[in-house]
Amino acid sequence: MAKKRLTIKDLATMAGVASSTISRVLNNNPGVSAETRARIRRLIEETGFKPSAKARSFFHGRAGAVGLLIPRPNEYVFSNPFYLDIMRGAADAAMEAKMNLLLVTAEKDFYDYLYEEQRVDGLILASTREDDMGILRLIEEGHPFVLIGRFKDGAELNQIEVDDLAAAREATEYLISLGHRRIAFIGGPITVASGRDRYEGYRQALGRHGIPFDEALVVLDDLPLPATGERRAKEILARRPETTAFFAFNDLVAVGVMEALRSMGRQPGEDISVLGFDDLFIARYTVPPLTTIRQSGYDKGALAVKRLLEVLAGDRNPRKVVLPTTLIIRESCHRVRE
Repeated sequence: MAKKRLTIKDLATMAGVASSTISRVLNNNPGVSAETRARIRRLIEETGFKPSAKARSFFHGRAGAVGLLIPRPNEYVFSNPFYLDIMRGAADAAMEAKMNLLLVTAEKDFYDYLYEEQRVDGLILASTREDDMGILRLIEEGHPFVLIGRFKDGAELNQIEVDDLAAAREATEYLISLGHRRIAFIGGPITVASGRDRYEGYRQALGRHGIPFDEALVVLDDLPLPATGERRAKEILARRPETTAFFAFNDLVAVGVMEALRSMGRQPGEDISVLGFDDLFIARYTVPPLTTIRQSGYDKGALAVKRLLEVLAGDRNPRKVVLPTTLIIRESCHRVRE
């Protein structure tokens, strides 16, 4: 039986260091102490370790690929046209630069996967959680990456984002301007910046207009899909039948809310207002057409790739790009009747 080839990960385990530290030593890069470097070189000599070409090229501009990482369940990523827009924008920008795009989804330890396999020159991360230790690892080890969204308040990183807080505040204030006071909010995961900021924007708008916050009108869910909107809307209406409006984390949830209302004999846009977020292509085709906050997933994906290529070319000064959002008024929101 052929002897199993020793990998970088095996060597890292034996040395008690990260795989990227082994890679730094193999490529004669700084960032490793003399003592650790000498210990790893002795181990390489003792084991007869032979690095592959792939291993030696990791994160040094030779893979000819960038990674797009979305650490969310596949059910959510591939059911959400907004993520598909991000992928399309990233793919177009990568193709223009003659780079390959590697997509990794689902909630798994994809950092180790990419570190060990040495598949990409840099990373783009979307919808990461604020407790994601992998990002801290990227920062500590100096690997090039760009975030679509935010990580932690005050973190100086390369980021492509929108002002979710201000957009959610504008959406809620629009409902308030129509006379609504009993506004329900179906939010996304609070551990992701967009989820937290949209929730906070909703609360700020209520506070600005002297409307008491009612916990019974709020539900936060980790999987904001149509089924979530349908189920959660029914739960809220069972507790607070006097609800006059729903603000949904995204358009998919809003579609589910509309379905829940129809199943209960209520007409969205006439009996109860519904407002979404993203302005997916389906928003104009719902019945009634959905009022929503527009943002561009395509631009987020394309600009993230372009920024990453600038970083790979040597521009390591963190830069934050805040893209605009727009309230798109259609027919799913009505003025409260006196």
